[in-house]
Amino acid sequence: MVDSTISLDERIREVWVREALEDQFKKYKDFKIEKEWEQKWQYWSSNHAQFALIRLSKKKQGGRRRTHQFVVKRYISVRSEDTMYDLVHHPDFLFTRELRNLDLIRKITRAGLVPTVCASSNIHNLIVMEHLPGKSYKEQLIRVHQESEQGEGSPDHRIEFQEFLYRGVQQVARFVGTCNSRRERFFEAHDGYEREAGILQQAQQQLFKEHLLRAVYLFDPQLSKEVPYSRQVAYDHLTTKGINLDKRLSELNEMSTGFGTKSKLVHGDLNPDHLKERKILDLEKFGPGDEVDDISSFCVVSGAGNNRIIESGELGHILNRYLAFEHAYETRNGGEVKYLEQCKNGDFLDYTAQKMAAPEYANFMLNFFAYAIRKNIQLAALYGRSRNGGETGPNHVYELFQEVLLLDNSWTDHCSNPTQVRDYFHAGGSLLHDLSIVQFPNGFLARLKEGTAARDIGRAMPKFSRE
Repeated sequence: MVDSTISLDERIREVWVREALEDQFKKYKDFKIEKEWEQKWQYWSSNHAQFALIRLSKKKQGGRRRTHQFVVKRYISVRSEDTMYDLVHHPDFLFTRELRNLDLIRKITRAGLVPTVCASSNIHNLIVMEHLPGKSYKEQLIRVHQESEQGEGSPDHRIEFQEFLYRGVQQVARFVGTCNSRRERFFEAHDGYEREAGILQQAQQQLFKEHLLRAVYLFDPQLSKEVPYSRQVAYDHLTTKGINLDKRLSELNEMSTGFGTKSKLVHGDLNPDHLKERKILDLEKFGPGDEVDDISSFCVVSGAGNNRIIESGELGHILNRYLAFEHAYETRNGGEVKYLEQCKNGDFLDYTAQKMAAPEYANFMLNFFAYAIRKNIQLAALYGRSRNGGETGPNHVYELFQEVLLLDNSWTDHCSNPTQVRDYFHAGGSLLHDLSIVQFPNGFLARLKEGTAARDIGRAMPKFSRE
């Protein structure tokens, strides 16, 4: 899909870093690239940036050395089959956005949410940032999950995994809530956020189409895998089956307006790989977006396996916890944050029911599943069969549709547009079925549209104090 090969003469160079740092480290004569990645932090591949951990040092009197470490991030060109994708991933565009966002988040929130920028170079699209030692939240989550699966480590591994998960949820809520508590100041500082959000949304729609086409190539048994993948190959195959993908996606996008969720300032890709030492990384997509975006990324792209969090039985607790903390941070109520840190799972549901009206809650929960489904399709398309878990991508999507089907009818009854939301899930499921990505049992999608779901699984709507 994307060619981002980095030739040797394009590697991060000492002279670029020193030019960015200017005179502040002029006396630090020793320069060393300790580690270099074509990946972010280690586990998550990046097709548009390269990273290096560098060390600058100098001798002090007495023979001792003084050392500083930095992470250098340099945006690079990508080449894909999609003009819109290339446009929003242009090095100049991403570099400018991330540098500005890092600066504004630090200055406006003053909450230590993001790494400190030490220097930058717009000539080389390069940012020099503080080095955050230790592992990313994703790496730690993988370790805790593996220990819980293997029965090693602490006496109660499930509780350890649960508590670790809850801490991450609070950090996502802290970022989103704190930024939105000062939302107006961000728009005053930069009047182009809405325009950029529109461009990114267009690009995301095109990228979703690309993910669907790649998934068709991977999972449709009628399409020969002996032919190398290209968008046109998959597109021509759908044409022979009488499927107008553009028309179906246009109808689906129109239906998605029925969820009625709020626009908030969001990271745009806040998976656990972008959380490290209580700080948030990779801010090039930060801006206005759907309020469910960040928490759905965190839950789906967890590093513990697609849908591991959703399958854990903790999803309701996680979303209620997220909504409660996000509200407390957004209202700048430090007392409520401390109170919530002492709460148990049931307390978060009661707290949320006091702060939200039933339609707000239903809209959020249902749109969470819509976003989670899209993200699972993205992962299935990106990893295909080449990475552990890729083959089960369609199964993960089916699991999410089952979750929607089994929700108490009161969820869709209380949302802003019940018919439109049911139509959305029905149309989305029908499209995936027709594309041979997911196979649903007979009658499944009809039940989804009619709302004939089970009522006895303990997922009824809470009693809200507001209507």
